[in-house]
Amino acid sequence: MKIDKKQPKHKLLIAETISGIITAFIVSPNNVVMDKSVMQYANQAESSIWTAASKTYKTLFKSPLQFLKAFEFRWQLFVYFPTYTVGNFMDQFDLTPDVPQPIQKLIAVFLTNTLTSLIRDRIYTIRLNPHKKA
Repeated sequence: MKIDKKQPKHKLLIAETISGIITAFIVSPNNVVMDKSVMQYANQAESSIWTAASKTYKTLFKSPLQFLKAFEFRWQLFVYFPTYTVGNFMDQFDLTPDVPQPIQKLIAVFLTNTLTSLIRDRIYTIRLNPHKKA
């Protein structure tokens, strides 16, 4: 589908933001399952990654509201909503003629994802080890 770039910029940015949140909601549940499964296996809370993943998927399908309200899901959204939204926004902007637009987008998405991931990981570390400073 071709986007009409003659649309007012604010309408395009609203559409890009909505697209970013929808994409984050679609991607985040699987990433929560994978992250949580790896952590549970690494901490020997589960015998395998697959066992941990199946338990988390059961929670997702049996109690979707509980899953969506969970700490891990909210922080995963914190990572992916800005990441996808910045990626979408960068389709609308060319910040400098000296750097190709795809490289500008790559840098913006990389920086956004790295920053939000570091913040999320710090929060996870504090939650898992409340008496230690991260």
